Amino acid sequence: MKSLVPFLALSVVAAHAETFSFHHENVLGTSLELRVSADSEATARQAEASVLAEIDRLTAVLNTWSNDSEISRWQASGKTAVVSADLAAVLKACDQWAADSEGAFSVRVKASAADMGTPAWTLDGTTATFTAKAGGITVDALAKGYIIDRAVEKAAGVTGIALNIGGDLRVTGEQSIMIADPRDDAENAAPLATVTLRDQALATSGDYRRGNHIIDPRSGKPATHIASASVIAPDATTADALATIFNVLQPSESLAMADAMPGVSCLIVSHDGGVFRSRAWREDRQQNMLVAADAAPAFEMKVDFELDKPEAERYLRPYVAIWIEDKDDFPVRTLSLWLLKGEKGLRWLPDLKRWNRSDKTRRLADTTDIVPLITSATRNPGKYSVTWDGLDDNKKALPAGEYTLYIEAAREKGTYQIIKHPFKVGEAFTKDLGGNVEIKSASVDYQPKAAAN
Repeated sequence: MKSLVPFLALSVVAAHAETFSFHHENVLGTSLELRVSADSEATARQAEASVLAEIDRLTAVLNTWSNDSEISRWQASGKTAVVSADLAAVLKACDQWAADSEGAFSVRVKASAADMGTPAWTLDGTTATFTAKAGGITVDALAKGYIIDRAVEKAAGVTGIALNIGGDLRVTGEQSIMIADPRDDAENAAPLATVTLRDQALATSGDYRRGNHIIDPRSGKPATHIASASVIAPDATTADALATIFNVLQPSESLAMADAMPGVSCLIVSHDGGVFRSRAWREDRQQNMLVAADAAPAFEMKVDFELDKPEAERYLRPYVAIWIEDKDDFPVRTLSLWLLKGEKGLRWLPDLKRWNRSDKTRRLADTTDIVPLITSATRNPGKYSVTWDGLDDNKKALPAGEYTLYIEAAREKGTYQIIKHPFKVGEAFTKDLGGNVEIKSASVDYQPKAAAN
């Protein structure tokens, strides 16, 4: 799944509530964004602790990447066992989706096409017998959604919550969500669409972030025809499972399946450029249309960067600003700003020392929701990219001349770091920018813009 840089304020909250935001990297192998509406920071932090504790508890049950998890130990034993209620619920859900999708959903990995279609276990209540002798199994196609559902339910005493783990999310209250365009996976790229969720979940799955990893169980071969499938459903488990299934089925089959399910709608993008919307999606939601710039620049820039601690099991994301200044040191375009809106964000703004020195940028931080909540294909933890279209903050093409790209980072209980690189508009280049203790690595590629197909 893809993304900008995550989130927006919950729009239906009590008058006295305030929105608090939390970011963690390397949670379930990706990034976590949590937005809590509560009457105090203490209540919000307690909700954060409850959410993280439930994620940790269920990871110990469902993580097939760990030999110590309950599902891995049961699989390794190959025996009949009484499993936990959570594992039994996930196994049951997998069986149900395999049946409902007529074989487009499977838990098997590295198995032949014949083995793909055979049961991997038998389940009677909470008594489960492992039967998959060829290859292993994974419940990743819906486990993240299940964990999100249970974690959201643990957040007590709050007015609203939005939990986004790697592009799969669930909200209570009302929330506007951007859907990433699989054709441009930069954090600050224009979205494919914007939708409003009301006590619902949304999941996106595709092959544009982690390569082609979705297998069609009916053939045993990779599913290659879908770039992205986004699904709205009453709960994250359903949305997560369907987003995977809709990468396997043909678009017409996915639309028919979505239309037959109460509370479900979908938006699908195929690799040949087709965009498909279910009936409920067409009726209830409006897709954003992009407005062409007055003068389309001939060059575009992509900046890739990686945070310095992706190996840590869970760690707080630093505040980061990426922007372009002209030869007079004036900021002409802010590409990305990871900063919490509201009092806490403004408290940390001075730590982004260079970006903060301008009245223009301070006004932007004070009045703008710079970090929207986005659903996209799952990213690797700590790895991000942003793009620049050659325009200034007023959407006008920058004239030829000398400019400087800046990447600035500050971490709570951490350090302050800055990376900069001068360049000239209209002169192509590719540059490894090195790294530091907050930004492990960064690179920039500035090239002529590819002609539209």
